[in-house]
Amino acid sequence: MLIDWDASDRDPEVIGKGLEAENGEGLALKMITNRGVKVYPEGQPETFTTDHWRCRFTATDEKVTYQQVLSLLNRLDKAKFDVIKTEHLYTFGGERGYSLGQGE
Repeated sequence: MLIDWDASDRDPEVIGKGLEAENGEGLALKMITNRGVKVYPEGQPETFTTDHWRCRFTATDEKVTYQQVLSLLNRLDKAKFDVIKTEHLYTFGGERGYSLGQGE
């Protein structure tokens, strides 16, 4: 998903910890990229960041339901994160149907 966020001087550690606090119901934050560069976890502090953050949540169980996604979006909304786009990660015949992020 993409989140518009410019608080705390765009510190990836702040947004990362804030998003991890919303983990649950079979979904967990795996990584955050900004302008295609991995910034959380273990990003480089000197990386220039913009307002748009690609946040990848993945299943902690084997399969994700639509209800789990809606619940995550609801938790993020209550935590005041501005989700501007979602993309669902699918597999087809056991093959990944999406690109990996840097460091994945």
